[in-house]
Amino acid sequence: MKTLFTSEKYLRNALTLFFLLLTVGIYAQTRHDIEVTSNVFTPSSLTIDAGDTVVWTNTQGSHNVNGKQSSYPSNPESFGNNVGTGWTYSHVFTIAGNYDYQCDPHLALGMTGKIIVEEIQQPTNKLTVNFTGMTPHVGQELKLAVVNQTTGSELARTSETVSESFSVEILGIENGESYFVDFFSDHSGNGMYDAPSSDHAWRMELNDVDGDETLDFAHNTNFTDIMWMNKLTVNFTGMTPHVGQTLKLALIDQATGMEKARTSVTVEESFEIHVMGIEDGKSYFVDFFSDHSGNGVYDAPPTDHAWRMELNDVDGDETLDFAHNTNFTDIMWMNKLTLNFTGMTPHAGQMLTLYLLDVEAGTYIDTIEVTDIPVEFSLSSYKIEVGKSYELDFFADHNGNGEYNSPPTDHAWRMELNDVQGDSTVVFSHNTNFTDISIATSTDDLIYKDNDLVVYPNPSSEYVYLTSNRFKIDEGNISLYNSLGTKIQASQVGMQSNRIGYHVQHLKPGLYLFKVETESATLVRKFIKK
Repeated sequence: MKTLFTSEKYLRNALTLFFLLLTVGIYAQTRHDIEVTSNVFTPSSLTIDAGDTVVWTNTQGSHNVNGKQSSYPSNPESFGNNVGTGWTYSHVFTIAGNYDYQCDPHLALGMTGKIIVEEIQQPTNKLTVNFTGMTPHVGQELKLAVVNQTTGSELARTSETVSESFSVEILGIENGESYFVDFFSDHSGNGMYDAPSSDHAWRMELNDVDGDETLDFAHNTNFTDIMWMNKLTVNFTGMTPHVGQTLKLALIDQATGMEKARTSVTVEESFEIHVMGIEDGKSYFVDFFSDHSGNGVYDAPPTDHAWRMELNDVDGDETLDFAHNTNFTDIMWMNKLTLNFTGMTPHAGQMLTLYLLDVEAGTYIDTIEVTDIPVEFSLSSYKIEVGKSYELDFFADHNGNGEYNSPPTDHAWRMELNDVQGDSTVVFSHNTNFTDISIATSTDDLIYKDNDLVVYPNPSSEYVYLTSNRFKIDEGNISLYNSLGTKIQASQVGMQSNRIGYHVQHLKPGLYLFKVETESATLVRKFIKK
């Protein structure tokens, strides 16, 4: 039986943001960049390891990447995007083999490429941890995990019944890598991890591995909260009808509807998937589908075969067993957009807001706000649809006033995502090529005097107040516009107050504009409905 791993990062001693990229791939990933210019991919041939990510960036001309099996039947899996300009496209190669691809408009000009994906050799180095003086914990359960310090991914975990002296062996530590060795004894006897002093927990470090390694631990009371994470194992059997297909799996919190993790594997007759980070007391949906149609995207059954399992009231590590059947469920799989930020040192600690614009509809379909941003982080949205194109508008609140101001007062950027073909990843490295992302409307008479009209709280989900420090707005007309400049609501104030309340709970999340017309001024303020 083949075992495949996916895990959450250990975000220790740092603020955990729910929108951080929560899963690490089956293998440690390396990014490789290919530049797409006039009739050439540079480099045109690339050798990578399974699990690595290849990012194509189109900087010149109208091109695409076509590595689909309909064009190259010998490719182990399909990948590619549609023809366009100024795009960035990425794909994670998890299956070893040779991949050919082409630019459709310029195939006759020899615009082709090759990706050679090599299987990662399984490491054989062994770590031995020798325990002594463990008398206070004899008979208790000890759990141990080995975690890569750089990636936060878990290499292995095991459990032992404690005796006064014993040893634990772990295979697979890699030369040059460094690891945390986290372990705890279930001192409370409740079968799960509790932070010290309820349970007794420790961390050791193994740095710069060089062959087989040994760590010696003598019992002490220098406890460490290792923030141990529970593991879900899903065992698949009888998957013969789908061998060689891509299976995608997502873990969803039943209470919040938030996705906790997702991963994809190549189906074998029997295999396992591990997901880290399930929380005690919570319940989850485990949604997965096999790409039976082979088109690389989700189609409702019976085109693709999809299932849902439930994991209720988590109590420590959990296991689900799935035997192939035809009791399909439309899991309404959502494509995931991941935006990876790097080099954000100039804005560390500031607020960042991202707006996702559906280009065809001209409307903002998602808004994500981050407070106290780190230097490197990721944001995720599940609103993108296959075949559509989007603009990603985002800004860092550089002047710290809690709202958007045009560059260079605030720093703002716009990126494009064209012709979505499933899960998509966009990479942003900090730069000073700012873009004014102010909303463009079709209403010519909107006069922008942002500093004269105050809307608070902003963003809001239920109720806002409008006021002005310079103008009386108690006798005027209030209009509400959507992001296209279409008036969707209007009212006359006629109130003896210069602070006006406004219900917004009926609005869909997105960006709106309040327009207040008085005898002496026309005032406009942008507003975000959460």
